[in-house]
Amino acid sequence: MKNAQEKSKKVAGTPRLFTWAEIIKHDKPGDCWIVVHGKVYDLTNFVASHPGGPMIYDGAGGDCTSMWESYHPLAMTKAGPPEKYCIGEVRNYQSFYSWDGSFFKTVKERVEAKIPKAKRRNEITVFLKASVLLVLYFFGLYSYMVYCNFWSTVFYSVVCGQIGVQIMHDGNHGAFSSNKVLTYIAGYTLDLLGSTSVVYRRSHNFGHHGCVNHFELDR
Repeated sequence: MKNAQEKSKKVAGTPRLFTWAEIIKHDKPGDCWIVVHGKVYDLTNFVASHPGGPMIYDGAGGDCTSMWESYHPLAMTKAGPPEKYCIGEVRNYQSFYSWDGSFFKTVKERVEAKIPKAKRRNEITVFLKASVLLVLYFFGLYSYMVYCNFWSTVFYSVVCGQIGVQIMHDGNHGAFSSNKVLTYIAGYTLDLLGSTSVVYRRSHNFGHHGCVNHFELDR
């Protein structure tokens, strides 16, 4: 891996250029590349230290510009990803969006000012709400399996919906807790409901949120 990184370093001040056909091959644990603003980063050895955990793997081998901009604090996005992981650039790179305007940055500044950093994660009310919903879920599942009538079905369905909105959604966005394990458990409550958090993270986080308001891609 070290030799591969050394071969990919800039030569005589000129960045190495990669095609998308080359980049998409590096899409797995042990071989993880991403693209941010046209630059290619080899994050294979960084994932274990990533505050968001292995969420990076969901975007491995692809363009993670929108995820970088939306998931990280404004101060961090202004600085850009650590250059020590940069191994080159995408040949003839074209971004889905233009990041030159001030609208997105202004909105982000206002959101960060409105919600203090201390309240963005580890809010005790979030944990209490999740605990109550999980107790109600198992009670609802029991009632549905035992009685299987109209009211038990309605109750169970409502609780499942609330788990999806209140627990699963925050977990799969990496916002439930600063604890990686707890956040991933929260995300996997979607599997408890009979769906799959793996597909959700890929289609929702990187599909919907990554391509939102893009006519050709967000559909």
